[in-house]
Amino acid sequence: MRYLSLALLLCCCAPSDPLHPLPPCGQMCAVDDEGNLVLGWPARAVSCNVGTSVCDYTEAGPPIITCPDFLPVSPEVCDPDGIDENCDGSTNDLLYQWYDTHNTCPDVGECQFTAQYCDENGQMICFPTSPYYGEEVCDNWDNDCDGLTDSDDPDLSYDGEMFEYSGDPATLNVGECRAGVLRCEDGFEYLFGEVRPTDEICGNGDDDDCDGMTDEDENDSNADAFLISIDFSGSMSGTIESVIEALCDWSTTQILSNSRFAIQAVAANYNTEPYNVNITGFVDAGSACNSLREFYMQGHSVGGLEYVAYGIWSINNTNEFYMEWPEDMRRRAVFFSDEPPQGYIDGNQTVDLGMVAEDCSVNKYSVGGFVSSAYATWRLMTSPCGGWLEPLTDDPVQMRETLNYRFGSDCGDNDVPSGT
Repeated sequence: MRYLSLALLLCCCAPSDPLHPLPPCGQMCAVDDEGNLVLGWPARAVSCNVGTSVCDYTEAGPPIITCPDFLPVSPEVCDPDGIDENCDGSTNDLLYQWYDTHNTCPDVGECQFTAQYCDENGQMICFPTSPYYGEEVCDNWDNDCDGLTDSDDPDLSYDGEMFEYSGDPATLNVGECRAGVLRCEDGFEYLFGEVRPTDEICGNGDDDDCDGMTDEDENDSNADAFLISIDFSGSMSGTIESVIEALCDWSTTQILSNSRFAIQAVAANYNTEPYNVNITGFVDAGSACNSLREFYMQGHSVGGLEYVAYGIWSINNTNEFYMEWPEDMRRRAVFFSDEPPQGYIDGNQTVDLGMVAEDCSVNKYSVGGFVSSAYATWRLMTSPCGGWLEPLTDDPVQMRETLNYRFGSDCGDNDVPSGT
């Protein structure tokens, strides 16, 4: 019986086919750079995204082993599954700055400075980094990235049916004062058509200061103190000569004989910022004419950065350029420039213009100017200061006529003609 059991055992356990080792199915797996299958923990050295081995059995021979869900190390991509393709320990860690060639965000207007990153949902998001991006406003930038800037963009909506007035409400519709309509020009908002009170111009038949009286004698002595600020760059020679002739003419004809004139040369000191020079303090027209002529003939028209607004502010505040205004005279600052405003403080023109706009009410002076461009920008200074703008011209005759129109009449003496 003992021998029979052993015989039966040998009979039933004998294999009919050759024996094969146990197939490695269901293990960690990877495929190396040479195409070899790596199984078990060594697969982690190939990629953090290992797969699970799968056995495909055939009728004869050992099974075919594959690793279908293995992912090789590759550049990171933005995907909702949060796969760490580059195996750096983070998923979807993608950030492309505006200058990166992988950045696919629009590059129009302020969107040209847009960063792009992968969010938690696996979506690439455009993130504008420009401080000027957003709703279209009047600032000379294409804020909403539609290819249109400022007034060319219908998204910059002003209510053209509504009139606005920024002056003293008591002066609205008095004399020459009228409301305006808000418009955008040169990146700045201003009230188009608005007329605010300005210095009374004697002899023009208008109530310029909107006080209900026309061509009135504002001061019994007809005494004004004029601060004349002139851009001394080389292109301004014709204007400088016209101002010299006007001052000398006023002295000869005794027009504005009670007034006083101080002269500042802007961009005349090329070596030291802010490049301004005080030519003379407040003197009579003849003395001012002679001082300006002598300074001009010495060849100071060299040119430099033209800090007109800062120059006007400086003369009215305690510093090396300070001038003391004569007492009991109406204060009038007048500037001449053929350039747009330039900023001395932080290189920002609006800062300098804003300083004058605030200071003129404190030190009680008006600001008017003769300019050739950037009218809307210059208005940031002249409008709050009860001033005006006149076009700068290369014609000396026309220039003197405009000067005489603005300053050369005497309301207290109607026998002295305007435009002499």
